Amino acid sequence: MASHWDCGIGPYLLNDMDILKLCRSILWTENDARVLLETTRLLNTFLVCSIDTSHQTVIEHDHLTEFLSPVTMAPSIFHQYALIICNTLYSELLLKSLELMTRIVVYTNAITHSLSKRKQNLTEEISKFMDKSDTLILLHWGAERLEEEGRGVGIGMGFHRGIAKNVMHLLWALMAYGLIDITDCGIFISPCIELFD
Repeated sequence: MASHWDCGIGPYLLNDMDILKLCRSILWTENDARVLLETTRLLNTFLVCSIDTSHQTVIEHDHLTEFLSPVTMAPSIFHQYALIICNTLYSELLLKSLELMTRIVVYTNAITHSLSKRKQNLTEEISKFMDKSDTLILLHWGAERLEEEGRGVGIGMGFHRGIAKNVMHLLWALMAYGLIDITDCGIFISPCIELFD
């Protein structure tokens, strides 16, 4: 779909809130890793096409922002993907979920710190989209996986350099945007410091 984004297919789907509601429903109820993978690929495409890397800008989409915002009596999208990342044994789903989470961090940081929102005094904390407990769980999980990788163990048989690289990207994004402080590393301080030295 990414290759046909400019034809209008992607923006059309992104402007259909029902598609995003279906994705939310799948994330809450589905256990099949293949279904979760395809949903993650779709969401990844939405976010890839919302982040202009050549100009380092983020294009906000109201429906995407609404989708990423927590709703009452249900876990957030960030929380759902934290659970998937920490529990899946399907390496492709893990890889795509890590990529997606890094993009979610970049997107939500950009929209909560936009100039227009600052001017309107409507700046929302990025914590609206993600709980500190979820970021700490990811830190704990990521530091352990990287330590295992350093010892040559890896996570199951599916932990390879692509996944290790994306674990580092996610942890870097969480620290770069102030969602994790170096003091949060606690007993994982050594792996964290080695990551960001």
